[in-house]
Order: sequence, then C-alpha cells, then structure tokens
Amino acid sequence: YGAFLFVMVVGLFNVISAIFVESTIASATAAADAKKRRRLENSHVWAQNISTILRVLLQRCRPDLPDFADLDQGNYSEEMLKEILKVDFPKEVFNSIMRSDQKVQQALEK
Repeated sequence: YGAFLFVMVVGLFNVISAIFVESTIASATAAADAKKRRRLENSHVWAQNISTILRVLLQRCRPDLPDFADLDQGNYSEEMLKEILKVDFPKEVFNSIMRSDQKVQQALEK
C-alpha cells in the first residue's frame, strides 16, 4: 500500500510540475512574440535598420559612391536614389553582412 501511494503522489506531482512548466514556457514565448511584433510594427526602427543595412551594402558593393550618412535622416536627392537603384547586391554579400557585420548586428539587436 505504501509503495502504491508513493508512486501515485510522485506521479501526481510530476503532472502538476509539467503543467506549470508548460504554462510558464508558453507565457514567456507569448511575451517574446509580442515584443518582436511591437518592434516590427515600429516604422521608425524598421527604417533605421533598413538604412543601416543599405549603407553597409553600398559600402561593400559600391565604395566609390558617397557615404550616404544622411540617408537615415531622410536627406536624399533624386540623383542619390537613382544611383542606389542601379546597384546590384549579390546574395553572398548580403548574407555575409547579415551574419558578420557589426553595424548590422547592432541595428538588428535594438
């Protein structure tokens, strides 16, 4: 009788613990998803990140072009946009900067 009671109590507590852990993990996941969603919906952060990525891409693919430092401030000319639209960005270069460039990593962690 004692062994049966011990196994039942341990089993019951195991089920209760599993439910608690599962609900805690689900809550943490939901909070992280909500934070990520708010960040993705923030157009200012999105624009800053895209301009940072674009500047790094332009520095790698077309170092002869100006710095475009004012690009994220909204200061650009039609001529500048035409030059940017002419640039081809190879997939390898894009993947490389997304993985290893410090400026890009810092922008994505904001």
